[in-house]
Amino acid sequence: MSDIRGMYPRVGDVQLRYLEKLGLVQTVARVKGDRYYRFADLAVVKQVSAALEAGLPLARVLRAIEAERRGQLAFDFELRGRTDATPARVVALDRSPGRHGAAADPS
Repeated sequence: MSDIRGMYPRVGDVQLRYLEKLGLVQTVARVKGDRYYRFADLAVVKQVSAALEAGLPLARVLRAIEAERRGQLAFDFELRGRTDATPARVVALDRSPGRHGAAADPS
């Protein structure tokens, strides 16, 4: 874990434990107080670190990662402060023929 802190100083112990709690990373071994993670988990840690360095809030970063894992890449249905909205989830998007991929008629 100290190597991770050295490579990604924005991601500390608290953030790593939170990522574990959410199931985004997984500890594979614990030796003398150090935690070891899978190589694939380093991509998540790197993504979180880059976003935090860019000034994004941790909650927003985690929502984006969760949405990416669920397959929801482009939409974020936030309900904060809205009582008239109901939660929604995109199940499938169909591309309309003629709107995309068809050449525009110059006349």
